[in-house]
Amino acid sequence: MPQRDGFASARDLVTAESGGDIDLAEMPPDLVVQLRAAWSAISLETTHVHGDLNPDNILTDKDGTVTLIYWDEARRDHPLFDRAALSDAQAPIAKWAALAWESACSWWHEPTHARALVSSFTSAMRSGGQ
Repeated sequence: MPQRDGFASARDLVTAESGGDIDLAEMPPDLVVQLRAAWSAISLETTHVHGDLNPDNILTDKDGTVTLIYWDEARRDHPLFDRAALSDAQAPIAKWAALAWESACSWWHEPTHARALVSSFTSAMRSGGQ
């Protein structure tokens, strides 16, 4: 299946300016360079991802049926974006790419959250993921 209309994967955003909720042209150029470096480091593998997998978007009823809700970030992208949300045990490359994505995606909608993530992202990049 093709990419969702108007969306871009992280790898697409290495060269593209926008996709989905992300508009890199509106972000500081030095930060964009760092985000793109994180996305360049991941493989070209893509699949369909939920894009906002977290406990609030996972419902389980009493018979054990699991339902995922709020698919507004769904797109074709690297599977690490959903896996990162499910585990703290991430390779540094996956952690950087996921933090970069969330920072860019939140830049205008949740600026305080985005700036806190940028701080975590740049610290992780400097320390080599330690």
